[in-house]
Amino acid sequence: MRSINDASHTWIFFFVSLFACVKSEAPADKSLEGQIFAVLDNGSSMKLGGISVNIFDRATVDSLIQERRSEATKSTAALRERLKEMELDKSRLQDRIRVAERALRDIQVAQVSLIRELPNGFADWEQRLNSAEANLQKLQAMLVESDQQTGDVRAAIDRSGDAGRLYDDLENPVSSALSDADGKFRVSVPNKGDYYLVAKFTRNFLGEQETLRWVLPVTAGGVRGPVLLSNSNVFAE
Repeated sequence: MRSINDASHTWIFFFVSLFACVKSEAPADKSLEGQIFAVLDNGSSMKLGGISVNIFDRATVDSLIQERRSEATKSTAALRERLKEMELDKSRLQDRIRVAERALRDIQVAQVSLIRELPNGFADWEQRLNSAEANLQKLQAMLVESDQQTGDVRAAIDRSGDAGRLYDDLENPVSSALSDADGKFRVSVPNKGDYYLVAKFTRNFLGEQETLRWVLPVTAGGVRGPVLLSNSNVFAE
């Protein structure tokens, strides 16, 4: 007759064997292969090596992007209000410049009569002329600064409206890989769930910054390769 200890050992062996069986049958992560390149104006291609290819959990990213989009909307609204104020200030400044220009012309045109009327003649007229010129130059310098600041605000509005930038600086990727010298990569995708493949290439070309950004939905069960990332399928919303 089997003892209680023998029966316990049998059940323990059964559960351990079952766990090992289930564990061994769990599907492994899938490898997603691809290549990153840019098609140039002359039709040739430029392979993009050293690009970080990241896999992110889709639900987590969607939630974060929704928060960022809400913040960007508020920021854009505030920038647009600021731009209106700056445009109004600029218009007033332009009015002041026109007044200063007329005042300078009047002094120049009335040179002879003013020299006769002013106590110190030419010296007083020259002082008035220099003062009017200095005032005009100051206002013109303020206008240049206003134009620069207005341009900065417009650029900030453009950046805040760039939906692709919402996907920058994402943290905690599920997996990552770097493309090699031929632009090829292999990145691991978990065997369950929905994800995004995110990659970005940035360079300065002729003094302008050029950015190619990719955000591709990836489903574990539907992983197929190779994935070709080029300027023909960059992120667009």
